Amino acid sequence: MPDELLSKRPALDRARIVTQGGEWLFTFSIVAFILIILAWGGLFLFKKTLVTNAANWREQIGILEKELRPDLLNQLFAISNRLSAAREVLTNHTFSSNVFALLEKNTHPQVFYSSFQYAADTRTITLTAKAGSYRIVADQITIFESDPQVERVSFGGLSLDDKGHVGFKLSVIFKPSLLKIRPQ
Repeated sequence: MPDELLSKRPALDRARIVTQGGEWLFTFSIVAFILIILAWGGLFLFKKTLVTNAANWREQIGILEKELRPDLLNQLFAISNRLSAAREVLTNHTFSSNVFALLEKNTHPQVFYSSFQYAADTRTITLTAKAGSYRIVADQITIFESDPQVERVSFGGLSLDDKGHVGFKLSVIFKPSLLKIRPQ
């Protein structure tokens, strides 16, 4: 009989350990199940709140749309389209008068022009001019070359008249940006 008790005791211990492990697993499963049910319920309520809020926003948008006057909106859209078209026309339009502003700004006080030719397609101004001295001619060329709107300057045809004035020809090629409108 003592042998029987000894052999049953480890089996009982093993059964109790297995049962305790099963209880722990069962408890963990119940807690996890409850947490999942709570999370699902929270998400369900959150979705319901979002749907209600979306419906309220749609209703408010509908009310505001009814308050807007369709004729006024159509006029505003038409004005917006016209302004866009005018902006595009102004942006792509060439302003040849900017060439005169360039000449006015960059002409030496002791130089005067006797002829003026303007070619928009080559962006070239060809001038016949007179100056008081060779030094003034050099200064005039330097003034044009230092302008950021000028791409290239060439000169030639130097001559001296009977009054001591230096005659010369000047070609100024300017950058395309000169002919575009400048924001004020």
